[in-house]
Amino acid sequence: MHGTNHTCLTKALKELTGKTVTSYIIDLRIELAKHSLAFSNLSLSEVPRTFGFKRLQYMIRVFNKKVGITPQKYRNQMKNARPQKDKN
Repeated sequence: MHGTNHTCLTKALKELTGKTVTSYIIDLRIELAKHSLAFSNLSLSEVPRTFGFKRLQYMIRVFNKKVGITPQKYRNQMKNARPQKDKN
């Protein structure tokens, strides 16, 4: 993409995804955070830093707006939805 400027890239992303660059990045970060909350042992305070959110409270607010529940509730739901391992 040699010679492609910022405006062209921004317009192309909007045409492909229907999202602005900022919205696309935030949505991607939320998807990565969801996966991490469901499948990793990262603490809730580590998740924002891992995926580019500067503050935990901001991530919680954006996560709640996009997903409809808080990150902690999401983690609890995902852990409860997983099949339990046999202890035998």
